[in-house]
Amino acid sequence: MRFKLDKILCAADFSAHFRQVMHYGVGLALQFEARLLILHSVCFPHNPLYGTAVYNRSDEHKKLGRKAGETVEKLMKGYSANWEPVITFGEPVEEIVRVADEQDVDMVIAASHGLSGLKRMLFGTVVERLVREMTRPVLVVRLPAHHEQSASAENKLCFGKIVTGCDVSAKAIPMLGYAMEVAAEFGAELHLLHAIERPVDKELMDSAQAPYGEVQQAMQDRLRQKLLQLAAEASDAPCDLKAAVLQGVPGERLSSYAAENASDLIIIGKHQHTAIEKLLVGSTAEAVLRSDPCPVMVLSEK
Repeated sequence: MRFKLDKILCAADFSAHFRQVMHYGVGLALQFEARLLILHSVCFPHNPLYGTAVYNRSDEHKKLGRKAGETVEKLMKGYSANWEPVITFGEPVEEIVRVADEQDVDMVIAASHGLSGLKRMLFGTVVERLVREMTRPVLVVRLPAHHEQSASAENKLCFGKIVTGCDVSAKAIPMLGYAMEVAAEFGAELHLLHAIERPVDKELMDSAQAPYGEVQQAMQDRLRQKLLQLAAEASDAPCDLKAAVLQGVPGERLSSYAAENASDLIIIGKHQHTAIEKLLVGSTAEAVLRSDPCPVMVLSEK
C-alpha cells in the first residue's frame, strides 16, 4: 500500500510557529496533490454566571471571524497549493478534532510552542492535548535553529533520515508499516529503535549462561533481528532499514538518538493509557514531544 495524503488540516494559531506549519502543510499538499484546510478557531471566554459563550450575546464573533479569514488569506497569499480557509468558533482542540473527523482528513499538522518547566506542569500545551485526543496522524513541528527552513518558498520537503521507536511485539506492525511507507515515499533511511530499561531481560536471555557483556550483546542482537522481522511482516515498501537496540528510558533515548543522528522526522505510536497510568508512568509520545529535536509524527495505536 502506497503512502498517500488526500486531505491535510493545518491548525493556524497565527503565531510565529505557524510559518513552519505552513511550510510542511504546503509542501505535503503539493507533493501529494492534496487538499489543504487551514483551520483557525476563534475562542471566546464563557460567561461565568451562565456558562455560555460571550459571543452569543453580540456580533463580535462575526467581526473576529472575518478578521481571522482575512489573516489566513494574507498568510497564504502566493501559495499555489489547493487550499481553503476553515474558520470556526470554540475551544481550539475540540474544533480541530471535530473538523478533522467531519472532513475525514489524512493528517493534522500543528505547532509545538515549547513550554517547559512550571508552565507545562500547570497548563500543559495545546499540542499535547491535541495528540492525546486525536485518532488520526498528527505531525508536530517546532524546528531548532539548524533545521530552520523558509516557509515563504515552496521548497520540496526532504526527509532523508527517519527514526521510529517501537517495541518488539505484533502491536508494532501497523505503525512500522506506516513508517516504512513514509520512508519509501521520501526515499529516506528508516531507523528502527527499541530502548530497554532493564540491563538484561530474563524473558529473552539467562544472565547465568555467559559473562554479562556477552549476554547483553546477544540479547541486543536478538532484538535487532526481531525488529527487522517485524518490519518484513509490516510492509514490503522499498526503504533502507537500520535497527538499533539501546539502553535507556524509551522517550528520552528516542529523542537523544534522533538528535545525535540529525534525523529529519520521528514517527512514534501513541498508546492508549488510562488517566492513572499517565499520571504514574507518563507517555513516551509526550516525552518525545517535550524535547522534539525534529518534527514528530504521532500515530494512534488501537
